[in-house]
Amino acid sequence: MNRKLLFFALFLMNISIVVYYYLESKVLSVKDWIIIGTWLIILSQINKNAK
Repeated sequence: MNRKLLFFALFLMNISIVVYYYLESKVLSVKDWIIIGTWLIILSQINKNAK
């Protein structure tokens, strides 16, 4: 499995989850932003390792 493809799939999945939560709740709490931020940090680390 191509690591770049895997990263892209994870990224898309994460974005869709965020969009879904936003549409459901109409407002993101601080906890949600912390989760999103943590996800973005993890994904950026994966992306660095894949290069």
